[in-house]
Amino acid sequence: MVIMSTISFSSSMLHPRYQDGAAPHAPPAPPTFSTRLQTHVRTYRTLMARREVLLLLGPLIFNGLTLSFWSLTFPACLGNTFAERRIIPLTQLVVGLLEVTGSPLFDRVSHRVGLKPVLLGLYVVAMVTFFLTFLMFPSGSPTLPSSDLPRPFLEPTPYHIVGLSLLIGLYDSGFNIATNTAVAELFFVEAEVGFGVFNATTSIATGFVFLISSKMDLYVLLGCLVFMATVSTLVIVFDGAKARQ
Repeated sequence: MVIMSTISFSSSMLHPRYQDGAAPHAPPAPPTFSTRLQTHVRTYRTLMARREVLLLLGPLIFNGLTLSFWSLTFPACLGNTFAERRIIPLTQLVVGLLEVTGSPLFDRVSHRVGLKPVLLGLYVVAMVTFFLTFLMFPSGSPTLPSSDLPRPFLEPTPYHIVGLSLLIGLYDSGFNIATNTAVAELFFVEAEVGFGVFNATTSIATGFVFLISSKMDLYVLLGCLVFMATVSTLVIVFDGAKARQ
């Protein structure tokens, strides 16, 4: 019996799994950096070829631009042009509160009256916000001190600034809900893929604006925001409606 067991064990050691001194059930070698990079590149190319991803690029880039606008550009404009610096944290508090309270509010309203009228109303709010920003701050406000800036078309007061912060938080929270709804509808079966694209694209757009913010003209950024808000509204209204049918 012992001899048969020894022969059986010796035969099993001839299996390829145990050759070259490999331990039984040895874990596979971890992938190298180049292998992981190639995998990510292939996945990115596959995703970018899909119609759903191409349609969502506009709304996702707009989300990233809006985030960088109210968290970086808007405070920089206030710091360079407004004498009362204590209003800067107040504006961020107002925007943050509306981000928290506005999202569930818009979610309920859109379920009652539909996404299309809510989104069109938010588009009007966004255009009013950008136009008031254009009137209150000169083009070099994010990068130049007030002594080097021309007078604005509309001299801002603390009430104007708080009101503008309310509008920013209002349209941003609403567009966030609309974009998340569009991602969920276009990627109904592959929600994890859709929200992965959502996070990646928004982060890239935000990081890009942060990178070039020290050289970006305010009016250029406002023009980009107006264009991307228009594209985002058209995509979510029309292609979101097709996805719901």
